[in-house]
Amino acid sequence: MSPSFRYFSLLFLFFINNAFATPLAKVKVVLNRPALTDSIAIDVFKCYLSNIVISDSNYKNDLSPSNYHLLDFSNSDTIFLFVSPFANANSIEFNLGIDSIINSSGALGGQLDPSNGMYWTWQSGYINFKIEGSSPICTSRNHEFQFHAGGYAYPYNALKAFKFELQPNKPFHIEIDLALFFNMISLKNLDHVMSPGPNALKISKALASCFKIVEDEK
Repeated sequence: MSPSFRYFSLLFLFFINNAFATPLAKVKVVLNRPALTDSIAIDVFKCYLSNIVISDSNYKNDLSPSNYHLLDFSNSDTIFLFVSPFANANSIEFNLGIDSIINSSGALGGQLDPSNGMYWTWQSGYINFKIEGSSPICTSRNHEFQFHAGGYAYPYNALKAFKFELQPNKPFHIEIDLALFFNMISLKNLDHVMSPGPNALKISKALASCFKIVEDEK
């Protein structure tokens, strides 16, 4: 890691049962669950991270100039977000998904361009995250599952906000444990979510519980 990023690097890793898995761009990720006699192949994982802010006791400093970052595990370049040294930072905040203000603005460009495959329509807005793959337990065609979660209008606002406390002068990364996600979702009973609604809220809550911050050794 470059010395200029020594103190605080925001690093999104793909963790499965506490063991690092290579990003999807390099190898298909498979979760084997012997206790449940099934397996899960994950082909797509994308999510929007927005309103990213780091804070110290005196002021706040945005991490991302655009403040909307598309994390895509088919593109390893997107899984790293670096911050210049900010030795006194004591917290980081961000959202999983896109807020109602941006959703109400229609399709935009850059990270929010519809060509990224993360936009439904002007009425439904942006997709906060996608998880796609297959599992023998799914009763759908080809045993596929597709979870596209989003929604910004009441009562189905699926945006999830995070705030993690930091230790000054300690590097950190953030883990997203998808194994935990699938432990909370029964693929036998739910294998497709493609629009805002109660199920989008359910899987958004599940994925939000899979984020955690981990301090690294220098």
